[in-house]
Amino acid sequence: ISAGGARDAPVEIAGLCLKKGLAPLAAVFLHGLMTGSPDLRETSAAALGEAIGFTSAAALGPFVVQITGPLIRIVGDRFPWGVKAAILQTLKLLIGKGAMLLKPFVPQLQTTFVKALADPTKTVRLRGAAALSALVALSTRIEPLTSDLTNSLASAEPGVAYATLVALAGVLRNMPKPLSDATLDRVKAAAVEKLLVEDEQVDVAAASLVGACAKWCDVPTLLESVETAVEKGDEWKGQLAELRVHLSLLRTLPASECRPIFPSLMSSAEAAATADRIELRQPATHALARVAAAMAEPHPDDVDELGVEEAARVAAAAVPAQLLSALGTTLLDRALDVRQSAVHAVKTLARLRPSLFNGNGVNLPSQIIANLATACQDKRNTLLQNAAQRSMMHVVAACGWGTPDKVPRGAALPTEASIYCADFLRRSAKRIAAMDSEAEDSDTEAA
Repeated sequence: ISAGGARDAPVEIAGLCLKKGLAPLAAVFLHGLMTGSPDLRETSAAALGEAIGFTSAAALGPFVVQITGPLIRIVGDRFPWGVKAAILQTLKLLIGKGAMLLKPFVPQLQTTFVKALADPTKTVRLRGAAALSALVALSTRIEPLTSDLTNSLASAEPGVAYATLVALAGVLRNMPKPLSDATLDRVKAAAVEKLLVEDEQVDVAAASLVGACAKWCDVPTLLESVETAVEKGDEWKGQLAELRVHLSLLRTLPASECRPIFPSLMSSAEAAATADRIELRQPATHALARVAAAMAEPHPDDVDELGVEEAARVAAAAVPAQLLSALGTTLLDRALDVRQSAVHAVKTLARLRPSLFNGNGVNLPSQIIANLATACQDKRNTLLQNAAQRSMMHVVAACGWGTPDKVPRGAALPTEASIYCADFLRRSAKRIAAMDSEAEDSDTEAA
């Protein structure tokens, strides 16, 4: 269906976008959802969600009310977790496609999604969190919702606490207006308190929530509270908690808001990249990439004065060489998990900031390219090699090397790396570009 389309672009089927084009499928799937066995209900809910995804918002409009009511009724009954998970996913798709038409259902949906956060099954909890994050843009009672979720953290067991923190982070990132200072302070305090608990998922989700809070408060003050809190734990655990918070800030805030704290972000990432513990070096790869991408983002004033391309070149040229060198070094780390994270981090950097690679008045990050080429040829681990080759595909695209003869030789790039890149373009690049990428969550927020 999506052949020839841009990767990740919305895909619509022409027949479903006609007036009443969805009607026959909706009737069949709703019948299965309301009268079938548990397995049939799950399949019907998933199929309905898939059909919604292929339907335009305009064509979906007349069916929103007809579809939403049964979904809410069934998800509240005692059915297996698979039925609930499929329905929650479909409701989230409905919110994305038919948002304003769902306004009358917001109170019921909010109650449904909050209830899902305490479900015994992790998949249901996380889909409830994702749906609640999407719904908040329509909600008019964000303050009570946030307060209730924050209060529930005090007595929640780790699995529920994780889902609740994920939901809160999504709410804060997507809500259209700020909370009161008192409520925001309570959310910040609850998130900071969870940074050092003995559960890695909860730690990560708490850091994500701290980063989400940064969208609505003074960042230096927020970081001071984090530094004070992490001093109570082991040194390396405190360092890890700070690094996770920094990563969340970099993913949440525009570069312009991170500029005052660039030195501390860079210092934290570089220190973690050379630490003895793998637990620090692994997230450090993504922190280095994210700091470099933020530093290379052109300042709006420069864009107005110099134009987009020249402003991007100036910003990329200002990124410290030691930052890119540190990222390149992690590609040869002694630990496989760190190398795996590093190749994904390089891919993220090439996609976010191709200006660092295109050589337009900017020195090529030759160490990154050379070490990535080494990873591409490492046959000891197929997963690492495949991930490295996919990252290389993004790197050569960012460099603008469409054909082998475009690859530089000499001082710009070591000979062995140059030969490999030319051969990669000749033999592998098109094949890899045509393949669907595996799911990669190594550089995403807790979800």
